[in-house]
Amino acid sequence: MRTAANTAGAMFDVYERYTILGDNRLSLTVMLAGHGNQLYLSGITAAGSGGVGKIIPWGEEEFLNVLEKLADQLTGQNN
Repeated sequence: MRTAANTAGAMFDVYERYTILGDNRLSLTVMLAGHGNQLYLSGITAAGSGGVGKIIPWGEEEFLNVLEKLADQLTGQNN
């Protein structure tokens, strides 16, 4: 017999937005994995622009902050 404690799963999603300040696109890749009653959340950001390179990572950091705030709300933690 298989119970919830013996199951595992994973979910991947990619979110994208355009930032006017950096004149580029930002993406946030989210992975949510679970085993039994344990959940693991991971987020990776990336930015692309038409310029030589990116110097200011503000948009990426803010994108990760949104994910962090959501995770804190869902787990009952306050930062």
